[in-house]
Amino acid sequence: MILLTDSVDPQFIVLMAKQVGSSLSIELPTASSAPKRLAQVIEEEARGQLGLQIRFLGFVEFSVEADCRIVAAVVLTDPAVPKATKLGQDLRILSEADIRDEHITDLALYDAAREWCITEIESHTLNERISSAVESSIAYLSRNLSHERPDDAPLERETSIPYNGLWGWSMLMDQTDVGVLSTAQGILAYRHADRQPSDTIGSAVESLERLQNTDGGWRVRRALTGNPSDKSVTESTCYCVWALLEIGRPHTDPVVSKAVTWLREHVQQDGGWASTADGTESHLYPTALAVRVLARCEHSEELAQGLWWLRQAQDPDSGAFFAPKRPQGWDADDRRFAYTAHAVLSLLAAGVPEDDDVIRSACGFLSLEFDEDGPEPWPSRATTTRIDRATASNMEFKHFATPWVIAALITAGHGVDDMVVLRAVEKLLKRQLSDGRWRCELADNDRTTLWALHDALFALRTIRESTRSRLPMIALSRQRDDERKRISEALTRLLAATAPQPAPQNGIAWRRFLYGWLAALTVFVLLLLLAQLGFDLFGPGSALRKVLGTVGAFILAVATATVPQVVTEEHKRRRGREERHQT
Repeated sequence: MILLTDSVDPQFIVLMAKQVGSSLSIELPTASSAPKRLAQVIEEEARGQLGLQIRFLGFVEFSVEADCRIVAAVVLTDPAVPKATKLGQDLRILSEADIRDEHITDLALYDAAREWCITEIESHTLNERISSAVESSIAYLSRNLSHERPDDAPLERETSIPYNGLWGWSMLMDQTDVGVLSTAQGILAYRHADRQPSDTIGSAVESLERLQNTDGGWRVRRALTGNPSDKSVTESTCYCVWALLEIGRPHTDPVVSKAVTWLREHVQQDGGWASTADGTESHLYPTALAVRVLARCEHSEELAQGLWWLRQAQDPDSGAFFAPKRPQGWDADDRRFAYTAHAVLSLLAAGVPEDDDVIRSACGFLSLEFDEDGPEPWPSRATTTRIDRATASNMEFKHFATPWVIAALITAGHGVDDMVVLRAVEKLLKRQLSDGRWRCELADNDRTTLWALHDALFALRTIRESTRSRLPMIALSRQRDDERKRISEALTRLLAATAPQPAPQNGIAWRRFLYGWLAALTVFVLLLLLAQLGFDLFGPGSALRKVLGTVGAFILAVATATVPQVVTEEHKRRRGREERHQT
């Protein structure tokens, strides 16, 4: 029996101090007056024999070979109980580090029980925590809606929403100016929270439409470094189209159609997209966004080109995606987790199946690089892109990697039954502050950003859409499947052990030998009888009498050696037949 403390992050196992190399064990009764579930028996015997209050989780081993051995993962519901158990001084609590340092036996069983415990505890509270996180985020977003007056008066916040000026959000939530990309992400955040169009969203959508450039794209209005620029930006355009599609606009809508035309007209010769129309080199982030938008609007030649470009951007060795190509002297610091996640999401959106090699290798890379000890399971990175050479305008894109990786893994079919995904979601939820804001390691001076809020809500949306109300059942499905497999295998071995055994291959030969031996004895006894009756053929000095004496001596020697074995073997066979008949 493996005991774990009942906490969100169980770190202790209870062991016998005199048996550090083994788990705490109990003896199950051999019979019961009334049939009981084995889980109930384990809980009752732990309370009766050890004085421990436990809650049964499941079986991590079920063996019927030799001595029957059942290993159950259970939760110690009262961590203070062991100090006063019937075990007295034989009981102690070891930290996880101690467990691994002391090299306890069957460490794999402990790891399986610990994973089960974490999954069971977190999955039953995850729905509630996700809902709470979404609600607080939307409340914070609503409180920080900004209004720019048309006469360029000082910006201020309003409680009412008249349809004049610009309404939206700033990329930095402690500022009051209205940005294009940030407003699109604010609208998307409402949709990720499953909010229907309202006055708040309507006013922001109207402002977004007014800010569209005449060429069909959208610029970055407030977040550029250097001088402002009116140039349309691929990333900004894609987010705006995505926002309009999410509120129900069809791809034939004039505003959407004009933007899609701009995207199709500015694909690079190599099949990818740069951040601006006059860009000379394709990059992964704008290409992934463009592919995702085109996949929702229409299948076109440009979409096929973008898919081809994305496939070429994958590193065949690691499964990671780079932009525009694998850097020279690539090392661990160059890992592009957000890029890889964006590529996976775009490929899947365009119809690439989950079991495609490019998807499987990318997800394998992301799962392998999961860092449970870091502040963010997948470190975030920032990239700077030249937007306008004439005005020396640059855009720094900050990629909050963890939400995008979670979304990519779930969309690729991993689900919350994957321990990496479940632990990553738990760590993401811990990045939220009590007032609804989200923290990212890239934010300067821990400032609150809209992109962090949007990215987090997008990840939570993918979880809710993939599980709905069945989250605990789905999260524990792998453990339950493993448990059923173990019990099934044990039952198969048990039935095989009690089934009637077929006759040995040498059974016929044994019977023939036995019959031959008995026949030879019969002939010898008959000849001996004739000799005793005085037949001349067996007279003194006859050759046949000498042969009979020799054969008799041989039979006597063989009988002395073989008769005990024959009797013993026959006894075993009879007893075996009786036992099988009783079974």
